[in-house]
Amino acid sequence: MLVQTRLPHHEVLRAAVHADPGVVADAERALRRRLGLPPFCALALLGGPGAEAYAAGVADVAGLDVSALGDDRFLVRAGGHDSLADGLAAVARPQERLRVEVDPTDV
Repeated sequence: MLVQTRLPHHEVLRAAVHADPGVVADAERALRRRLGLPPFCALALLGGPGAEAYAAGVADVAGLDVSALGDDRFLVRAGGHDSLADGLAAVARPQERLRVEVDPTDV
């Protein structure tokens, strides 16, 4: 394999050279912990016309953090899946359409 790169010591290249996917997993694990991404937290993506009103209610729940992503989309972050589920259940659903994606694949 021939690779042209400006990052010859990148963990993906080291993993390929040594046939060890653990090199990438270790680097990814540390990054995900620092950024507060799964599996070190739980995420939900709120969307739709009712998302803004619902996100405002969710923001008042202790232990949940809400970030606006634009286009009627909001990211909810919690310390774990139990606190996420309990927090989302504690807020009344709006009349407008609301989509809640737990552990979204694209944020």
